[in-house]
Amino acid sequence: MNMRQVQFIIALLEVARVASAAPTITTQPSPPTQTVSVGANVAYSVTATGSGTLSYQWQKRTTAPYANIAGATNASLTLSNVQAADSANYRVVVTDSAGSTNSNPVTLTVNGPPSITPATTLQHQAITLGAAASFTVTASGSGTLTYQWQKNGADIVGQTAATLSFASVQESDEADYSVTVTNGFGSVTSEPARLWVVPPTSQYVTANFISSTSFRLPYFYILPPGYSAAQKYPLWVYFHGASDTESTFVTGSGAAGFSRVCASYARQAADPIIAVYVTRQSGSANWNGYAPHAAELIPYLQTNFSVDASRIYIAGQSAGGKPAVDVVTLTPSTYAGFMICDGTGDTATASSITQVPLWAVWSQGDTVVTGTPAWVQAYRTAGGRAVFTQFATPSHVNSITMGFTLPAAVDWLFAQRRAMASSAAPLVSIVTPTSDAVHKTTATSVSLAGSVSALGQTVSSVTWTNATTGTSGSATGTTAWNSGAIALSSTQSSRVLTTATLDTSWAPAYGGSTTVNSTLIVTKPFDSNLIRQSANSYLLSWTGGYAPYRVQTSPDLATWTDVSTNATSPLPVSTSATRAFYRIVGQ
Repeated sequence: MNMRQVQFIIALLEVARVASAAPTITTQPSPPTQTVSVGANVAYSVTATGSGTLSYQWQKRTTAPYANIAGATNASLTLSNVQAADSANYRVVVTDSAGSTNSNPVTLTVNGPPSITPATTLQHQAITLGAAASFTVTASGSGTLTYQWQKNGADIVGQTAATLSFASVQESDEADYSVTVTNGFGSVTSEPARLWVVPPTSQYVTANFISSTSFRLPYFYILPPGYSAAQKYPLWVYFHGASDTESTFVTGSGAAGFSRVCASYARQAADPIIAVYVTRQSGSANWNGYAPHAAELIPYLQTNFSVDASRIYIAGQSAGGKPAVDVVTLTPSTYAGFMICDGTGDTATASSITQVPLWAVWSQGDTVVTGTPAWVQAYRTAGGRAVFTQFATPSHVNSITMGFTLPAAVDWLFAQRRAMASSAAPLVSIVTPTSDAVHKTTATSVSLAGSVSALGQTVSSVTWTNATTGTSGSATGTTAWNSGAIALSSTQSSRVLTTATLDTSWAPAYGGSTTVNSTLIVTKPFDSNLIRQSANSYLLSWTGGYAPYRVQTSPDLATWTDVSTNATSPLPVSTSATRAFYRIVGQ
């Protein structure tokens, strides 16, 4: 091989080497470092050469390895309205058919107000009188952070650390606590966390109720300070979870502070109540069979204590949810409202308790009780109004603990009154075409409009569902909303649920949301007529409503007996009584 051939081969190899090289970045992103204020727009770009088509992937690194930024695949990167979380190192990876090259990193610092990361160290808690307690805020931001704690919105002198501590909580410590975190660029204030101060278990009175079948039902109770028979008090009746009986209640989970917030010192001062905690006999494995005896306990308590009959409330947690719901089911007209935390009831009997307002709490992280959402939906579909808070993360026990300490839920429950429509927020109100529970129309569709009261929280959406036809849709608007036309069933009454979603669970560290609903029954106008045919025979006719129709009779409007279970109009009826009432029940 002569020298010319060797030089030619070397030249070919050099061309091949150049052709297969990774991209070359000719203009690096700049500036290498920069500091901007929150809300600014920041742009970086790169220029590169290489073989064939070049591709780009911008990456971000804070404390972890570089990670791809979704969608950032151009030669330039634009960050709009930057926030403190955008403070990081950035680079771009340029790739061609031969390989890839990383750009020089650039550092972005965003100066702005501090941010608070929700944490379980700063959330509602119930603490027994005399015990220690603390709140700690987790915050980040540019420069030096300073802290100022508030009690019910007012600065607490000298409390300027990240942690607020109580060596021995007293009655006067019960309040809402928040903290303002400040740096050189602004400040942020945490959501308030309630410190409930609750009485020690030594103040519980142990008692037994003997039912009509001689069953012994143990319970504990606390009377409000300064109890007087001349004053009427609300009654709270509570069912604990599976792990306790009468032997362990005052030392077990059922006696934990969260189950006693209704009898906290501040609540008792503002709205004194009688708190009753139903428990099981020692050695009893479950709540089976307890509900009928507990239902008898309520009138006994009314007889022996000064109870406001319009303010009787039921609550249950976990396994105690079922007997609590069963008690409400036995005599629903007795109760003003009920609350269930990570528990459930029978979906088949939900329609019998829809007149009793409900606040339910459940966690998506609960692997012990999973049926709460289905039961709440059955209650709503049957016509009940429910507030339903779903946490995103906590376990079964932590969800219950937080559920019963939510100030919004406690305040809502004790605002309910028996046989009165709820006016306490959160609340969905339907005002068009009526604010009544039933709307009569011959139209084939209906348009609903109303409002949402959300206690200052953000309403993310309002939806509607015609449970009768199985159709659903989204309303326009949030705090003021309109459903648009909703098609009605042509064969039976339509049950239309309107549900608002609030972007809060009132427990920031646990995340989640809260839904609240209202229900409107839409039916055809109903009219009936009873014409005497002879001495003891009549002709009953009707229009409106939907088949099948059930015709019933009663001598006193108290007890009804079926005359026909699949009746058609007109229907001959007869009676030998001097007085009789008839009614027609449609679908």
